[in-house]
Amino acid sequence: GPKSTPTYADGRLFTFGMSSIVTAWDAATGKELWRKKSDLSPQFHTAMSPVVDGNLVIVHIGGHDAGALTAFDAATGAVRWSWNGDGPAYGSPLVFDLGGTRQVVTFTQNNFVGVSVTDGRLLWRRPYMTSANTTAQTPILYKDMLIESGRGNGITAFRVTPGTGTWRT
Repeated sequence: GPKSTPTYADGRLFTFGMSSIVTAWDAATGKELWRKKSDLSPQFHTAMSPVVDGNLVIVHIGGHDAGALTAFDAATGAVRWSWNGDGPAYGSPLVFDLGGTRQVVTFTQNNFVGVSVTDGRLLWRRPYMTSANTTAQTPILYKDMLIESGRGNGITAFRVTPGTGTWRT
């Protein structure tokens, strides 16, 4: 069965099924509005929930060693941008304003990343893995600090700040 929670926004329900299918539904009628399927799934199938920010639905599609954090147009399903720097993890992405920039913050297969909501550009990256290759947590923002924790990695809090041409964590 499904491992992720559907996301509701603006009269639509967005789902991300275990077999890597992203679907938009009309919440009033149950009619399917659009559907996108990835040819790859993570080792333990998908588990993250979609995040909606404005007119974007964002999920990390793909499989082990081959994925893309992808922003779909909420109304049409058209890909607005994608970042393919790492395979997906299992925790859900969140959107935060950090350093004056709106960012999708998420764990990936091997990293913890911040990606620009506007254009999908990687802003910062921190190596992050768990011993069983099942990074399934969701990051937390407390005031101006990101908090990460995971199996065997303890808890770390850090700030993300823009620098000259690069971001610092």
